[in-house]
Amino acid sequence: MKKVFLWNLSGLLFTLLVGTLLHFVYDWFGGSFWAVLGAVNESTWEHLKLVFWPIVLFGFIEYLFYGRNIRGFLPTKVFSLLIAMVSIVVVFYTYTGIIGDHFLVLDILTFVIGAVLAYWFAYCQLKKARSMDANKFLWGFSMILLIVLLISFIIFTFDPPHIALFLDPAQGSYGL
Repeated sequence: MKKVFLWNLSGLLFTLLVGTLLHFVYDWFGGSFWAVLGAVNESTWEHLKLVFWPIVLFGFIEYLFYGRNIRGFLPTKVFSLLIAMVSIVVVFYTYTGIIGDHFLVLDILTFVIGAVLAYWFAYCQLKKARSMDANKFLWGFSMILLIVLLISFIIFTFDPPHIALFLDPAQGSYGL
């Protein structure tokens, strides 16, 4: 259990550091590769990349080191990723709806809350003997969901739907 705790704590710190850097990589380097990985504007959707890519990358590293020995590792990580993304959206729109505006400090805190909830959930599940038991349906559903999210982040970077989640409030535009 100590190993699982240390991996999840490391994942949280990794996500917070890499996610923060991903906020700036498109501005620093430009290009399609960095556009897919980093935020290309100030929309809520683009900021979900800041938690998505680090959790996926760290989850892959975890899988190589210890995750393949844990039943239900993939579903646990995919659901923790969803928890991070959904909590960021819910917290952001709730606080901005109540206050009527957004503030940088609260935006950053929203990102931190999402990451903490993701790794807390993963830790709680992975420390169980039968963490999200990997039946074929749950494993398949998790894999499909992860692939859909990956494809969505790629497509919606360049051609996002014109709904509020994808609107850059600073520029009044969508995507690149």
